[in-house]
Amino acid sequence: DGLAVNITGHVDFYPPSGRMQFIVKKIEPAAGGKTGLYLQKEQWRKQLEAEGTIPRPESEKRSPPLFPKCIGVVTSRTGSVLQDIRNVLSRRYPLPVLLAPAQVQGAGAEVSIISAIESLQGKVDVIIVARGGGSFEDLFVFNHPDVVRAVRNSAVPVISAVGHETDVTLVDFASDRRVPTPSAAAETVVPDRTVLLNNLEDYRRRIHDRTRGILSTNRQTVAELKLRVDPSRLSRRLDMMQQQTADLAERIGSAFVRRIEGQRDLLSQMQERIFKGASAKIRTASLELAGEKEKILAADPKKPLERGYALVQMGGTVVRSKNQLKKDDRLTLCLADGEVTATVEKIV
Repeated sequence: DGLAVNITGHVDFYPPSGRMQFIVKKIEPAAGGKTGLYLQKEQWRKQLEAEGTIPRPESEKRSPPLFPKCIGVVTSRTGSVLQDIRNVLSRRYPLPVLLAPAQVQGAGAEVSIISAIESLQGKVDVIIVARGGGSFEDLFVFNHPDVVRAVRNSAVPVISAVGHETDVTLVDFASDRRVPTPSAAAETVVPDRTVLLNNLEDYRRRIHDRTRGILSTNRQTVAELKLRVDPSRLSRRLDMMQQQTADLAERIGSAFVRRIEGQRDLLSQMQERIFKGASAKIRTASLELAGEKEKILAADPKKPLERGYALVQMGGTVVRSKNQLKKDDRLTLCLADGEVTATVEKIV
């Protein structure tokens, strides 16, 4: 695997065939080179585990905001990493990207990375620490204890996207989430606006269908009430239905606002159009209910009595003509506020 080792043994030579071979007695890791870096990483890992810096407990891992307003990226100013992240964001959910340029390999890179992470605190909603693929030595700075501590102590959620899927650094264990590539990190921190718009359209259709169903039910109820003659009972029922309709309109509006609150301007504009349409239909239904109420109240036979007319009865029968009467007949006059008894004295 490319490890540097020290081998101890002796050379054996066989003259008849001219063959030479090396007889190995002992193999030991070399003090420097790649082996030394592996040993250094292992020492750092044990040190960070002893102090509790890694691994980050699952209960302490933070998820990025559902709708972040700004994303911070710690990576090299040059290279394809930053452009890959921007391409994914522009396709899925365009939003500002704040670059904190850092040296991502070589001497002093750990200081540059730490400074970049600290510079983004309080300015972004989530930080992506990213670097493209490379050798073990190229990625070694992301094992440095100070870099690992900076990631663990960040007040902002950190996504680790260092190297490829098979590359594992100590930063991965301190971050809130580890992803295989910078592009995958961009997909992790933002939603897909196409999915959001499809969901919003589905909500709009549900509200529209529900509103139409309610209005249809109310119209059917009004039709049934028209078959009943009791104006006072119908009036109370209509008043109650109007109150229920108003309450329903308020619930629909509140639920609609809660669902899409916090989304971007495009979602807010669609909310306003849907809510206005639903409110207009409900107001139309309320006006129709009020009109039906007035028609039924106008058909009340006792209504004319309030304008000064009287209902004449004799023996419980309504008198419609003077030909039904004769002198000294006793009559009952029904007025708006009571009854009066009268006697026929003269028929003209």
